[in-house]
Amino acid sequence: MANDATKDLFQLRRCDAKRATCVLKKISQLSRGEFSGNNFKVLHGPSHGIPIYQAEVLSNLRLVYQIDCSLDDDGQAERQAVKVYGIYSHKQLDHIWPWLSKLLSGRGKVYRQRCILRERAESDGGVYRPAIFPPRAEEFTTEQSPVFVREDGSNEDLSWLMSNKYVKLSKAYLNGLRAEREVELPFELTTKEWQIVHCLTSCYVIGRSGTGKTTAMVFKMLGIQRAWEQVPSTRKPRQLFVTRYPVLAAKVEEFFTSLVESLALAERTQDELQSLRSQIRSTVEHPPRMMDPLNAVNYRPGTPRKYSELSDHDFPLFITFDQLARMIAADIQADDPSSYDRNNSILAKVIDDESSFITYEVFKTNYWPRLCDICRSPLARNFGPWLVFSEFMGVIKGSETAFNSPNGILDRQTYVNLSTRAYPVFAEDRHSLYSTFESFSNLKCGLYGYDVADRTYAILKGLSLKGQQVDYLYVDEVQDNLIIDTILLRILCKNPNGLFWAGDTAQTISAGSTFRFADLKAFIHRAEAAGSMANQKSCAAPEVFELAINYRSHGGIVNCAQLIVKLITGFWPDSIDTLQPERAMLGGPKPVFFAGWQDETFPYEPFFSGLRGNRELGAEQCILVRDNTVREQIRERFGDVAVILTLQESKGLEFDDVFLYNFFEGSAATFSQWRIVLMAYGDQENTLSCNTSRSPHSVLCTEAVEKSLRGYHAGPQEAISLGLFTKQ
Repeated sequence: MANDATKDLFQLRRCDAKRATCVLKKISQLSRGEFSGNNFKVLHGPSHGIPIYQAEVLSNLRLVYQIDCSLDDDGQAERQAVKVYGIYSHKQLDHIWPWLSKLLSGRGKVYRQRCILRERAESDGGVYRPAIFPPRAEEFTTEQSPVFVREDGSNEDLSWLMSNKYVKLSKAYLNGLRAEREVELPFELTTKEWQIVHCLTSCYVIGRSGTGKTTAMVFKMLGIQRAWEQVPSTRKPRQLFVTRYPVLAAKVEEFFTSLVESLALAERTQDELQSLRSQIRSTVEHPPRMMDPLNAVNYRPGTPRKYSELSDHDFPLFITFDQLARMIAADIQADDPSSYDRNNSILAKVIDDESSFITYEVFKTNYWPRLCDICRSPLARNFGPWLVFSEFMGVIKGSETAFNSPNGILDRQTYVNLSTRAYPVFAEDRHSLYSTFESFSNLKCGLYGYDVADRTYAILKGLSLKGQQVDYLYVDEVQDNLIIDTILLRILCKNPNGLFWAGDTAQTISAGSTFRFADLKAFIHRAEAAGSMANQKSCAAPEVFELAINYRSHGGIVNCAQLIVKLITGFWPDSIDTLQPERAMLGGPKPVFFAGWQDETFPYEPFFSGLRGNRELGAEQCILVRDNTVREQIRERFGDVAVILTLQESKGLEFDDVFLYNFFEGSAATFSQWRIVLMAYGDQENTLSCNTSRSPHSVLCTEAVEKSLRGYHAGPQEAISLGLFTKQ
């Protein structure tokens, strides 16, 4: 059942239960292969593409469906299945179906043949059975998504038909319908997603935003949880989901909980369903508000203060790395509260004093201006605060080499001698950079501050893990952690085959993260081989999965981001993981770029007026800004318009229309540096011949990564439009 078919059926059930029952009877008839003249009428195809059918339910009620192919639960075969798109009146059977028929044919000749084939059942010549095929490689069209203008003048973008999610019409689904409760059920997986979910070893999953990484994580967690529920007398597996971002953690937990609760409907009695329906009807007029990301930091107030206090009841646990670090620090501090060495002092601040925590924003505001005055080096002009802070955190303090150093910090000579290929950004400026680092360290001590690397190093030095280790660890957006953070996370999991690392280094948005997945995999392997985790090395090598099909954004967005990724890998080939080119399921309009305007000339009021008053998260529009300063500037001038988020706050949220506001205004790169990109566009020789990896142009790498992120990380779910507004 497609999303729209489910909405149609649930709405019909609320308004007219008898008509809904008629629809279900017709679906049941189709599922048994009982095709006849009134339920197997071709709306379009097969000569033009994939056949789309209509089934007459009542005189003015039609079911629109397709014979598609779905992967079996064991992943070993594809089986024909009835895919229902929606329930329509006769007048609603408009011109979208010929287009869909043609578009589906873009999935390839093999797919088309499988959809058209009909096998008669041996027992009855009038009944057909589903044909079975081996799994196939996926193919997708890149044709432009059409926009139809309806008679009332409204536009409708139909790309949603290609990105729909489909769920089985199961007992849980039917019980949800009886209770009139919206259900969140496991949807159809691709072959690659199925392989990830059922992987028996640890795995690394790399893929751009919207390619299914988090979906595979959640479904793997769900499978393990459901297996335990079948034998509840056994020990409950402890599953831990960790990410840097509170909103993402909360949204993933919400999705997982909805899946578990919806599947549990299958076991409800008729009396329980009746009671549930009454409760839902009484609350339908007061739906809960969606969570505000600005207030999501402590979204789990009931979580224990210490890691050792976690019980089986708390799992699966969805948590941020910051929250997890505080819990572990609280355990270490409790072991020896009278100790006053530097590490214990840092742990005390981790638990109770976030005001002294040096984030990138704190560094940029409170430390960077002073460093520029003290050092008077060309670093500020050539690199900017982001790259300098990233080098401090990710290389001098947070790298594998630093982890193996006596004090968790590289000395000057070791830093200067690092491989220029592995760490190219400051290859010609390392002495100057290290002097700046020493000045930063002195300032930090004077202000009693601590940073992310200090926190993790202090925890690792004092760690004697109290409480049970987890059985399965899932780290989402792992690229936004320091490499030393990953060893702490690895220690928490006792199962060498229970690790799931997912992310994409082209989407790094946390200052300090400088590693690639190859570095992460090698680091974890060396740590296990060295005996850092006793009796925890797996005999089976972890699997590596690469996801390249974007199910969320159309080709207009994906191709734009892919072009920027191509420029990054051309200029800085070792800066991010090189993946196979990302593809969208469907083409779409290119982003709209508004450039060269000034505050007094741009028509703000007409643009923002359409967004006023729409403050609910999950609404259709979102404005993304560089930082909180820009957000306050917008609100000061135009009031409380729409949803305005920084990139970090937008992690885990999805919108239809995304507007990137003035991102180039605060760029650390100069116009002359940006000209390098302009020169390279369309000229591959310029890209390959211009050596920027060891020059001040390295700042462009960070800037280019940020621009590619904003394009498709914001992740509009369906009919996407992307607008970029800049004065530059």
